[in-house]
Amino acid sequence: MRAVIYDEFEKLATIENVPDPTPEVHGVVLRVKATGLCNGGQPGLSICNLLINSGKLHPQRLIGKTICLEASPKELSNMNNFDNTGVTVIDKF
Repeated sequence: MRAVIYDEFEKLATIENVPDPTPEVHGVVLRVKATGLCNGGQPGLSICNLLINSGKLHPQRLIGKTICLEASPKELSNMNNFDNTGVTVIDKF
């Protein structure tokens, strides 16, 4: 499978072929159809879930743009420029 590999801060990410993951005992492997890029962790994830479930937060409105996997290394390297608003989502693999 192809994966974005980001090994070092402020260095360009690469797209590499890596072995398909295999699940641990009683584990699963999920197929990801889209994902977002961000330069931070997810400390507010539980709060976001509460807001989404209550109907007060609409994640689709947060998407600034969608990109293909090949564009993700460049997007990661430019992320601190704050040229765009919203979340960048990888939706084409």
